[in-house]
Amino acid sequence: MVACTSFASYLGGDESVLAAFLAESWGVRPFTTALQPEVLAELLDGFGGGELTAVLPHCRKADNSPYAVDEMESMERDLETHARTLDLPYCFTAGAHRLSDAWVSACAERGHDVEVGAYFSNSRTIHAEWHRDENHNFTFQLLGSKDWYHTSAEAPDRGARPDASRGMFDAPRNRAEQLARAPPAGLAGCACVSMAPGSVLYLPPGHWHRVVPVAGPCVSVNLRIGQLLRARWLCEALFAALAAAPHDGGGALARELGVAAMCPAGTVDFGASAPSGAMRELAASARDALPRLLRACPLPRALPSERALSDGLERGASLSFLVARGCLARTSDVGPDASMRPSALVALALKARGADRLLVHVTGASALTGTEFLRFSVLCAARVEPGVRLLLEPRGSTVAQMTNAVGAGAAARELVDLLRALLYAGALVVHAGRDADARPDAHLERKRRKRRSR
Repeated sequence: MVACTSFASYLGGDESVLAAFLAESWGVRPFTTALQPEVLAELLDGFGGGELTAVLPHCRKADNSPYAVDEMESMERDLETHARTLDLPYCFTAGAHRLSDAWVSACAERGHDVEVGAYFSNSRTIHAEWHRDENHNFTFQLLGSKDWYHTSAEAPDRGARPDASRGMFDAPRNRAEQLARAPPAGLAGCACVSMAPGSVLYLPPGHWHRVVPVAGPCVSVNLRIGQLLRARWLCEALFAALAAAPHDGGGALARELGVAAMCPAGTVDFGASAPSGAMRELAASARDALPRLLRACPLPRALPSERALSDGLERGASLSFLVARGCLARTSDVGPDASMRPSALVALALKARGADRLLVHVTGASALTGTEFLRFSVLCAARVEPGVRLLLEPRGSTVAQMTNAVGAGAAARELVDLLRALLYAGALVVHAGRDADARPDAHLERKRRKRRSR
């Protein structure tokens, strides 16, 4: 059986269908289509023919641990005896890998977080009540049938898109959720999509829906692409950069700003009339520095992975694989004088793999919320380690310094390829050199002196 290589085939068409979907439906309105019979057969085969016992061993929990034998046996009983839907949100069968890889290859710039889940139910299973998800959701029905009720096909309010999944009857946790309007709980006026084997349904983030199994056994696959709101990333990048500022080798003013930002806040900082002078000064300084802080913390990009080098949520690939797939920043971005260091959100770990291989493990997690944005390993030759290790210095290193550390020839070329791959993934940044135009600290200092002279 020939595996699908293009995500367009999972939308039942060619590249023109994918282009039209991205232009007209992505993030805006529901979209329905059907798989070609051969694509459905390939997808079903990639999920063990729809057999729960074939899929469960390839699923993981949120902490990436596999299910124990007794847990799998209990889940099988829950499905057969207690009519419970089995929600397996982290699935890594061969079909799951092909599906996520097809999306990343076609649309990596549209989402950094890509996961595949599998769902097993039958006609006696309790339906999923009205709720909305924070992700872009593609559902592929493999076996059985379900009715998906959803609200009108109008675009969800872009100004009120959720940053967390929520049930209709959940108590509000903040002002935004309290003001958000939920649709009527009844079915009148709602659209319904009858999902049969081969049916595909896309719902954008924030779209209210309700799922009712009709005929079983039901098996469906869900491709989730994380939505990251600009406001969320603004806060994440600001906090990550400020937290790193006292240590990352930046200018004196950047360190001063970082130290001030990391001071404990108290109620004294928020009086009845206005924030304290210290908070106002910090806010003004952060405003001036924000463009530079955002450059220090680019949004991570999803990378295709190799199943043989991955372990559930711990995804990885060889450098040669990433080069062959074109996952590289521009050559001009890594010239000899380019000064590079890890993103403010990223930590690098270098691990020897045998005598001649090196595993560059990249982790990006928020110190503000604990959210993980990046976890990936790149397997390359051990000879590049002296150059990569220079990236761990507080000020980073220039490309020339790193290539000099490994010598000329093949080692230098492989190191440059690695830098381009990490830059493409958003794990590295090219930061300012010594010229005046590239020193935002000097610009910030002038503005601060002007304010103080008033």
